[in-house]
Amino acid sequence: MNPCEYKVRPVVRYVVTEYDNAGIQASSSVIGEFDSEICAEKARDALDERFRLREYVAVCQKFVIDTKATYFQTKQEATEFCAKQQELYQEEWRVFSR
Repeated sequence: MNPCEYKVRPVVRYVVTEYDNAGIQASSSVIGEFDSEICAEKARDALDERFRLREYVAVCQKFVIDTKATYFQTKQEATEFCAKQQELYQEEWRVFSR
């Protein structure tokens, strides 16, 4: 019988971030984390395109762009949606605007 063996290996992840350079301070926040660069780029491109179409987007922190991003015309609609999703599914949702 072979003994159990433990190894250390690097893991590459890709994150989509939002960079905001408003006023004197700049900030960056992680919107999503992906296993492949292609998925991360698709998510970024979808966010870029949909931000042009709508003012606000509610995003689940563990989101897959096709199922965990919802778009709204008003901040109140987006905020209410996030609160309901967090209550129902215990997922962390955030509202972003352009």
